[in-house]
Amino acid sequence: MKRTISHHRRAIEAVDREIVWLVSQRIEMVERAWRAKAELGLPLVDAPQEERVYARARRWARQYQLSPAAVEQLFRAIVGEGKLRALRDARPPTRPRARSTKLKRR
Repeated sequence: MKRTISHHRRAIEAVDREIVWLVSQRIEMVERAWRAKAELGLPLVDAPQEERVYARARRWARQYQLSPAAVEQLFRAIVGEGKLRALRDARPPTRPRARSTKLKRR
């Protein structure tokens, strides 16, 4: 019995690793899409497209007998991570402001 449980755990771990790899691949694709949008002068965020992504995720969840709300929440986290990373990479690094050496008069 113990051997069977460890076998299942290894199989689950392999699936978990695949999920993380797939998320990283999705984020790379998002970054490429954002670069293309930036070159074309298009807005980076497309709320209607995001809603289509969530609707698709809910539909797929129902097909696999999963909770549509839970799967949508998962996709919202994935989309959010992609946005954060793309926005971070799209902005030039900010420099700290130099402190003023002037003395304040009272």
